[in-house]
Parts: sequence; C-alpha cells; structure tokens
Amino acid sequence: MPFPSWIYFPLNAAPPAWAKSLVEVVATQPAISTEKTKTGLSSDAVLAALAPGLIALGYDVEAGKKQNAKVRRPVLFGEGGRQELEFQIDAFHDRDGIVIEVEAGRGAKGNATYRD
Repeated sequence: MPFPSWIYFPLNAAPPAWAKSLVEVVATQPAISTEKTKTGLSSDAVLAALAPGLIALGYDVEAGKKQNAKVRRPVLFGEGGRQELEFQIDAFHDRDGIVIEVEAGRGAKGNATYRD
C-alpha cells in the first residue's frame, strides 16, 4: 500500500519510518475503518485489533482495564524529581517517544483532541 501523502505534516519533509509503519498497521485492519460506515466498535475493541501489530513494532500496549495492565507515563515532576502527574495511555513506543490514544468518536467531539 503506498503511503498517502496527506497523512504527514509538514508537506516539505518525508514522513519518518515510524509513521509509515503505524499507517500500515492501521491499514491491515479494515474492520475498524469508518470511512464508509460506522462500525459501532468501542475504542477498546479498536485497540485490541491494533495491538498485535503495534506490539510487533515495539509498542507497549494497554492490555486491559486493571491497574497492572495500564500503560502509564509520567508527565510532571515536582520537588526532588518526585512524579506528580501521570497519563494513562493506550500505547507507547519508548525509543521513538510515540504516544497512541484510541478514541471512539469522542476525539472529534467537544475538542477532546485538545484536552488529550
């Protein structure tokens, strides 16, 4: 599958290898596509479909809703380097610093993208 030119910004630079690999993982899951119709899938179902491909690329992927299955990343530190705030995210690639958050509809509504 050719890499769509519209998928990466800025347009004056080639997409990094990680972006191409990520798009390929998503493209191998046509059941999650909402291009032609709504799927009714939850974000958890979409993440489950993507998980094997993401794991193969080296991502740490949330394995469930229990606390020990979450992917946590610290974002703010206080005095003495003590962690003060962490985000629970769907997937993270440590080497490339890529964070993935899968949203079922909410991302496009109510500016959730900006809050996330």
